[in-house]
Amino acid sequence: MEERLVDEHQFKDILATWHGVGRSLLTLPKISRFKTGIRISVVSIDNTVQYIYEQHFKSYREVLLWYGQILDKMGI
Repeated sequence: MEERLVDEHQFKDILATWHGVGRSLLTLPKISRFKTGIRISVVSIDNTVQYIYEQHFKSYREVLLWYGQILDKMGI
């Protein structure tokens, strides 16, 4: 699977695409811990690309707070 780093705007666009086809966004993202921090990603609808948000987070709380704010802004 191809991996691409994306900014917040691109990440929101991918979420909007998934939301448009009826996918629950609460269970969609993959959150992973690395030596450099925690990252959040989602896969493309055709399952060929993993879109990784460019920012590293220091804690799960921080990444979940950020993601919750994204969903709130999207009105989901």
